[in-house]
Amino acid sequence: MVVRTADDSHVETLKQAGATEVVAEVLEGSVMLASQALLLSGVPFNRVIRRIQENRARRYSVFRASSTLPDDSVAEVTESLNARLHSVLLGAGDTAVNKTLEELDLGGCRW
Repeated sequence: MVVRTADDSHVETLKQAGATEVVAEVLEGSVMLASQALLLSGVPFNRVIRRIQENRARRYSVFRASSTLPDDSVAEVTESLNARLHSVLLGAGDTAVNKTLEELDLGGCRW
C-alpha cells in the first residue's frame, strides 16, 4: 500500500502501520518544481525524466522496477510525454489567473 503524507515527519509510523511506501507531498512538489526549472534552463526532457526516475528509485522501493527501463524505452516514453507537456507562464492580467481548470473549460479535458 502506498500512502501519501504532507511531509516526512511520520514515515516510520506509517510504515509500521503497514504502508509499503510513503510519498511526501512536499518532496514530490519540490521534484516537480526542480524539473520545471531544469526544463526552462534548457536541460533536455529525457535527461530530466531520467533524473526523476533515478531519484525516485533511490527513495521508493515501489518505483525501482520502472527506473530500470532501457534507454530506448525511456526515450519513447519521454517523447510521448514531451508532446503533451508544456510550460505556460501567466501574468497577473491573464484570463487563467485565479481560476480552476474546470472554470477554464479547456476543451473537455478531464482532470
